Amino acid sequence: DFSIKVTQETFSNALQPVEIAEEASRGAEHKLTDKETSQCRGLIMKAQWRAVQTAFQYCARVGIAASALTDPRVSNLKEANSILKEMKKTAKEDLYFHAFNFGRTTEEKLTWKDVVAVHFGDAGHKSRGDGSSTGGYITGFAEPCILQGAEAKMSIIDWRSWKLDRPAKGTNSTESQGLYEAEDRGWRVRLLWAILNGEELNRKNAVELAASMESLLVTDSRGLYDSVTSSESPLLGMANSRTGVEVAAIQKALRDDGRCYLTWVPSDINLADSLTKATVDAFKVAATYLERKTWVVRFNHDFVSARKQQRLRKAKELQEAATSTSPSSPEWDSYVEELFEPSVPQLRE
Repeated sequence: DFSIKVTQETFSNALQPVEIAEEASRGAEHKLTDKETSQCRGLIMKAQWRAVQTAFQYCARVGIAASALTDPRVSNLKEANSILKEMKKTAKEDLYFHAFNFGRTTEEKLTWKDVVAVHFGDAGHKSRGDGSSTGGYITGFAEPCILQGAEAKMSIIDWRSWKLDRPAKGTNSTESQGLYEAEDRGWRVRLLWAILNGEELNRKNAVELAASMESLLVTDSRGLYDSVTSSESPLLGMANSRTGVEVAAIQKALRDDGRCYLTWVPSDINLADSLTKATVDAFKVAATYLERKTWVVRFNHDFVSARKQQRLRKAKELQEAATSTSPSSPEWDSYVEELFEPSVPQLRE
């Protein structure tokens, strides 16, 4: 179908963990020797190579493991070994660049301006061992039907996971740093896309070129979404002035006729969540994309967060356990129908 697959299967299968000397008698907090520390750094560097090239789902875990080596312990070497073992298990996973026009008629074929850029931004508050936070963003190109909330083919173009430069007191401060970077890097990607497709850049038309295609800026922070879309105060309701400046910059970028639209989604469909937290739930988000090579962005005006979604699921399970004939919760049924039911008929099969 003319799509392109990029994999590092051979590299991943060649990865070998390091044997820990006297592992049974050494506790997790036992300090590593200089040789073991060097070996641990080598393992993490190998893992980082794959993470930044083809496996974005490991970026947060590898970055957090690298930060922990300021005080190397046996637990750090065990984590490095664990990462390499996981990479060997997922050696066949690949990046997939879709041929969006394959199978389309002449009238249905997309131009380069019809593709939609989707920029996911997120941050993990105090997600590192030293109490610092992690930011992450992902940019993908998707079919236009993603704007209608349908499941759409999407190719991952750019991603990054990093330790936030500024210590943050609250989640709004961390989320603003992550979303600011997502918007800025996403703008550059759209500009580069226009140049690659033959447009000429000069001193005056950068904004116009970046607006050649529509784009979505995706966040799972309700507070940040409200500040950008509703607030008109100088610092947009933010207590921290630096956070206010970042949020104001995001708001201005969205208002400059850049055809970039801010939208809120639950954290379990924010792809950037997998670049900010080394948790099972965050990894499942990335695994879902890697399995389907498609994604969906639901415009949920009721702000049903992933945490509330879990409460609703538990309530439904308890309800079904109590009686098999009682009606379902209207709130739950409405949410499931809106968020999880495919919008495109052929996806219902």
